[in-house]
Amino acid sequence: MIHGTGNDETTFMEIVEKVGAEVVADDLCFGSRPYWYDVQVSDDPLVGLGTSYLNGVRCPRTYRQSPGTHEEDLENRFGHMYEFARDYNVKGAILYIIRYCDTHAFDAPDLKEYLESKGLPVLVLEEDYPISSTARLMTRVQAFSEMLS
Repeated sequence: MIHGTGNDETTFMEIVEKVGAEVVADDLCFGSRPYWYDVQVSDDPLVGLGTSYLNGVRCPRTYRQSPGTHEEDLENRFGHMYEFARDYNVKGAILYIIRYCDTHAFDAPDLKEYLESKGLPVLVLEEDYPISSTARLMTRVQAFSEMLS
């Protein structure tokens, strides 16, 4: 599973597939993230769509801390990621962050902690846009994939 920032180039997915891994689910800004949630029907469709994107789509840019403990907040923020992992039989997660996307970078340590507490191995990668070194990324992804095998 891959989680991360807005990235419109396919190079990273190609790297993952070249090392023999499969992307079975994603939670990417320009991937399937905005499509997992239903838009609430309202008198004004634009209001329904806007409300859905701002309150329904779980993205670091719209993070609102939940009342309660740190663990409850992590569950509220990242529970959907564990559900994806369970539903799609995910063996490991890659958090792919484009350098200087601060909202995702700030979320990465908490998301890593949450997923690892659920027994899911996590690899955090921060990369320039566009990708500057495919060989370095391929080495790290291949090592992670081999660890999961």
